[in-house]
Amino acid sequence: MRDLHKIHFIIFSVLWILSYFAYPFAEFFEMEEKVVNFILFMFLLFINLVFLVIAYGLMNKKIEPFSKAFTLICLIFFFQFIVSLLSNSANEWLPTFSRYLLYITSFIIFYIGFKAKNIKISNISIVISILSFILIFSGFYELLSGSVRYVNGAYRVAGNFTDHHLGFALAAFVNINYLQFISFKKFDFLRYLLLFLLIIVFILSHSRLLLVSLLFSNFCIRFYLNKQIIIKISYIFAGLLFGSFFLGIILYTDLLPRMKELFVISKMDSSSMYRVFIIQQSIVNLNFYEYFVGIGMGGFNEFFYMATGEKGVAAHNDYLLMLIEGGVMSLILYICYQYNVFMQILKSNIKNLNIIKLVFVLFFGVEIVGFLQNAHYFYQSELLVFISLSLFYASTQQEDSLLSSK
Repeated sequence: MRDLHKIHFIIFSVLWILSYFAYPFAEFFEMEEKVVNFILFMFLLFINLVFLVIAYGLMNKKIEPFSKAFTLICLIFFFQFIVSLLSNSANEWLPTFSRYLLYITSFIIFYIGFKAKNIKISNISIVISILSFILIFSGFYELLSGSVRYVNGAYRVAGNFTDHHLGFALAAFVNINYLQFISFKKFDFLRYLLLFLLIIVFILSHSRLLLVSLLFSNFCIRFYLNKQIIIKISYIFAGLLFGSFFLGIILYTDLLPRMKELFVISKMDSSSMYRVFIIQQSIVNLNFYEYFVGIGMGGFNEFFYMATGEKGVAAHNDYLLMLIEGGVMSLILYICYQYNVFMQILKSNIKNLNIIKLVFVLFFGVEIVGFLQNAHYFYQSELLVFISLSLFYASTQQEDSLLSSK
């Protein structure tokens, strides 16, 4: 089983690294971006399925029961899949179905690997270092070459994600938090260097919600985990001081122009107001049946086009997307899933706080606070969220440390 995990991890890592070049590949080969991404995440899914077939089929391994949260996410997945088969064409539901299945199978495989100690954290760190380097290099190359695009009120770095600033910001966000909490031991200088440079290009991507999420989620978990009242009070004062300084930078400088727009309604960029329009038009155009069971996976673009005549529009809201594609049933299950994971993280008795900090900031910061970022679409960053969840749940099963304390 250890050799099988090793082979899977090597192939999975190579494909994960290649996925960071999906958009440059699309430009170079003159292909549609969604086609290149589909090919890459289908390869990732394929090697996951091959692993599971060999491990649980040929090797007669038993599938272990997971958490209640895992059961809830599987219920959402299969419910929406059934509705999709009845309502949508394969070219609509297959990409979404495949991405969700990729996340679920990755969680299972890495959970098994971490629990059996067949996957080493140091190997994950090598992959994250490579991914971070790609983001840093492409971001600074874009800056130095003067090719940064002016989008929604700011010059926004997108690096290897070309026009997809959210995708770049999400990838930077998850990698920043991994580098922040996972020690490289003898190579910590490299970790801090990557972290510093990655924060720079992340800020220059001008993703408002993710920047707030990075600060807020880190403050929340550090405040919660520290049990000393004096330290908590010092955190509050430090938070107020930093918040005032941060607000001053926003209001009295041009370093964060998109953040400043939030305080001046007349200058608010069109993307913020358009999100409100998407919500309004989506909800009012659902019929009674669709309100309860949804329109099925991957059907949002066609649904919104039929409702408004506008093509290629994304929901830009995970809860809205869950409501439209899965109905009230899926939305309720999705909120229950998030609540369950959130409470399990906070109530965890894992001795190593690094694991709790990492999974909290990634899950709370991306899936809950960052709900407007279309995170489920960008599998490049979403994979690390689910890998961190697998690390967390594996750690709850064993108390001999998977990570060095910090």
